[in-house]
Amino acid sequence: MSGRLYPQRRYAVVLLTLVFGISLSLVAFTVVLGSEKHRIEDDFKHDATAQTSAVEEDIRAQMDVLHNIASLYQLSDFVGRDQFHAFVGHAFDEKPGIQALEWIPSVPAAERGVYESASRRQGYPQFQFMEQTPDGSLGPAGLRDEYFPVYFLDPYEGNEAAMGYDLASNPIRLEALNLARDTRRPVATGRITLVQEDEDLFGFLVF
Repeated sequence: MSGRLYPQRRYAVVLLTLVFGISLSLVAFTVVLGSEKHRIEDDFKHDATAQTSAVEEDIRAQMDVLHNIASLYQLSDFVGRDQFHAFVGHAFDEKPGIQALEWIPSVPAAERGVYESASRRQGYPQFQFMEQTPDGSLGPAGLRDEYFPVYFLDPYEGNEAAMGYDLASNPIRLEALNLARDTRRPVATGRITLVQEDEDLFGFLVF
């Protein structure tokens, strides 16, 4: 009987050694996996921080353009379409992140016709105050006491649909616009779909 016990003990030793070896391998794998996970997380955080800083710096540079336009209006008694175009035209080469620059006047209801007629005479024969309809298309703006239409728009090509769009017709845009006016500080909307976009592309507006 003792002769039959020896093989069992030998197998037991081999089995324990095998299990112990596998256990060590799993522990080593877990340690390596955890270390690799931390390295990946650290790399991601580093890259994300760098990207965020780059975006913030780019937005600050773009904001300089808005401050310059504000200064133009503060120093000038009159800014027409040609002056506006000449002043902002260079910005798109220097700041490619800007899709469009606009001047949006406050227009009382009684002056709507005056603004629409003036814009048509200035080369936009189809110009009218517009708003989005329930199906997402653009149609004539409804009656309201005050309008905030996109009146100067640069560049026009590629942004045609925004021309005449009344920001008072959209609560998100109007809230940001009113806040900028009342505080005299730059105010940005949240993520929105621009009216000139026909795809699932997003942007934001700064007033």
